[in-house]
Amino acid sequence: MNARPTWECHQIYYDALSKTRVLNSLFVPHERNQTNLKYYENDVILELYNSISTIKSDYIGTTSWRFAEKTRFSTIEFRKKIEKSLGKFDVIFFTPFNHIGENNVKRNKEAYPALYQLQVMFDKKFNFDVKFLTDKWTASYCNYWIAKKTVFNEYVETVLIPFYEFFENNSDAIGLREIKHAGKQTPIAPFVMELLMGYFVNKSKIPHTTIWPDRCNDFVESRKSRLHKAQSAMARLFKICRAQTAK
Repeated sequence: MNARPTWECHQIYYDALSKTRVLNSLFVPHERNQTNLKYYENDVILELYNSISTIKSDYIGTTSWRFAEKTRFSTIEFRKKIEKSLGKFDVIFFTPFNHIGENNVKRNKEAYPALYQLQVMFDKKFNFDVKFLTDKWTASYCNYWIAKKTVFNEYVETVLIPFYEFFENNSDAIGLREIKHAGKQTPIAPFVMELLMGYFVNKSKIPHTTIWPDRCNDFVESRKSRLHKAQSAMARLFKICRAQTAK
């Protein structure tokens, strides 16, 4: 009989208050230094990658001290849904429920034009393994996910690290360091990087799923239905335009 896969999720916090009052007992507490927040949770993902040989669990990933607030999961329901998905999928997302089924390109174009322009620039000028405007995407906001260690390694090596290198070394990154979010200037890189796993799983055909609390079913299904209708409408429009062009 095969042993049940094991998992660990590192819950990132920034001070003693969040550690003692907010952290979930299912997670591994992971303190993040507040003096350098340019890449936020992506730095933790990189730390885990660099120490992957010492990690015994089959799945590894991250969440934040705002997990309960953003996902609305109870501890019991979250454990049940994670354990039900282990072994069936290589990546398990638990993206904040209000963003499941969202189109990040449309959202950025409307709410964060600087971020949208950055996506356009990436697609046009650079040979990244991700095409933001055209590739299929699964909502991966906040880097709330766990992945099999082999998949985790592949993601970091082939997708995440190249984006680190861009923001650190490329002259095109100058002037693209910050974005206005929640009323304050915030580093822009994490807003790009949090999208990457959602592209990676589709491009690489990685088996994946998204879980959410049962009490959020109506909201999520409604959002997914609207997205499907919008995608179908765009496909029909593209077909019509192509037919007219061929005449």
